[in-house]
Amino acid sequence: SGLIRNYCRNPDPVAAPYCYTMDPNVRWEYCNLTQCSDAEGTAVAPPNVTPVPSLEAPSEQGLIRNYCRNPDPVAAPYCYTMDPNVRWEYCNLTQCSDAEGTAVAPPTVTPVSSLEAPSEQAPTEQRPGVQECYHGNGQSYRGTFFTTVTGRTCQAWSSMTPHSHSRTPENYPNGGLAKNYCRNPDPVAAPWCYTTDPSVRWEYCNLTRCSDAEGTAVVPPNIIPVPRLEAFLEQEPTEETPGVQECYYHYGQSYRGTYSTTVTGRTCQAWSSMTPHQHSRTPKNYPNAGLTRNYCRNPDAEIRPWCYTMDPSVRWEYCNLTQCLVTESSVLETLTVVPDPSTQASSEEAPTEQSPEVQDCYHGDGQSYRGSFSTTVTGRTCQSWSSMTPHWHQRTTEYYPNGGLTRNYCRNPDAEIRPWCYTMDPSVRWEYCNLTQCPVTESSVLATSMAVSEQAPMEQSPGVQDCYHGDGQSYRGSFSTTVTGRTCQSWSSMTPHWHQRTIEYYPNGGLTKNYCRNPDAEIRPWCYTMDPRVRWEYCNLTQCVVMESSVLATPMVIP
Repeated sequence: SGLIRNYCRNPDPVAAPYCYTMDPNVRWEYCNLTQCSDAEGTAVAPPNVTPVPSLEAPSEQGLIRNYCRNPDPVAAPYCYTMDPNVRWEYCNLTQCSDAEGTAVAPPTVTPVSSLEAPSEQAPTEQRPGVQECYHGNGQSYRGTFFTTVTGRTCQAWSSMTPHSHSRTPENYPNGGLAKNYCRNPDPVAAPWCYTTDPSVRWEYCNLTRCSDAEGTAVVPPNIIPVPRLEAFLEQEPTEETPGVQECYYHYGQSYRGTYSTTVTGRTCQAWSSMTPHQHSRTPKNYPNAGLTRNYCRNPDAEIRPWCYTMDPSVRWEYCNLTQCLVTESSVLETLTVVPDPSTQASSEEAPTEQSPEVQDCYHGDGQSYRGSFSTTVTGRTCQSWSSMTPHWHQRTTEYYPNGGLTRNYCRNPDAEIRPWCYTMDPSVRWEYCNLTQCPVTESSVLATSMAVSEQAPMEQSPGVQDCYHGDGQSYRGSFSTTVTGRTCQSWSSMTPHWHQRTIEYYPNGGLTKNYCRNPDAEIRPWCYTMDPRVRWEYCNLTQCVVMESSVLATPMVIP
């Protein structure tokens, strides 16, 4: 059979030459060889070799190169992956529609008993029958399906092994949590379950969404892919020019477009890649954030979509996207944000959230908000502003007398991007509140209220020109005082703070003297301060009132 050294061979024969690998996690793989063309007369007839029955290699069922196949058979086409930590996964293929006449009956395949195939983790799946689809988000689903989108078996809801949890029949008596059947007790986007795989806590179920008109199964819901499936997508995709859809609402947490370029023209780094920048914003840590390829996203409640860049000298930047025009019909609801991994432990309980009432939306950055909402984006209850338990802090009525710090209501006393609060969870100090931004109308007053700081120094009063439009990138006034009264450092100075926001790097940023500016697309004008202990702060400027004639387009800033 020519089994010399470690050369690629096919002694059995199987579909193509292969070899055992030096990777302890990967037993064998086909070799990266191409098949000769018979037309060219270069193909050599293979020798008559007697197969070795004990070899753990697949029978020849179209197993060509690394193409998705189903030789066993199992629930759907699959393949072994190039990720040493992930042995196999189902392929990202959709099932053909029988109605269209395009479905082809699969061949009868005899499983190879020795094949190390998905049957090691994925038992035989039920095939969705007449009832095996769900309506809406699947809260009413009471079927008996118990397999996830990657073929894993569901853990019983009453079991704490391998995953401890609080989704039990006792805590969710109306959730239909029977056996290990797929359910949606919370609710989230679709039916789901904890898995019996200790390394994967939970996944959405492999169910389709019913057609409300006919009650039949149609296209599956838009399910966030399994994080590890993104490993092969680290290549930089071809950049697309923003089209009709390439704008974002609110802070862009719901944006799922394919734009991948920053405000300075840099290409985004793939979220699953650690090159050139190591980070924790991965699909695994933020499974609901849509971290696909290198597309612009906002997984952690920034002011707009952003990404890490492929430039080793620039860690991250905001994306060159525009905010969608807000109309009366625009839906500005805030997504439930998956918190940073360090805060995830207690977020698994998903407590019941308050629903924002008629008054519970905020204008601008929410400094004027005086509602009574007291729940964060992850469902945690707010800590009272007058309390020092569980978190000690200085955001009190003594330091912020005009901040409206009543009880544990959501507020924005210190000019954050939106209302927030300290939480009652000892492991999570603070979070933004689960409030929506009010739609912008002609009568909306977007002037930001003044937050009194801990020092409360004398402030400059904004003059006739001293308000800013949009995020303030076009502001060219001469105001030079921060929200806490500190004097701005000159942009051309490196004292007391060294920085790179200079005229050389931002020639169109209007970086004159020590005037408040926004050269890098922050949420509002800011500056470095003359206080060595405080590197930078937002400026004490108000947002101009939006009228029909106001031009809100943000200029392009070339760094």
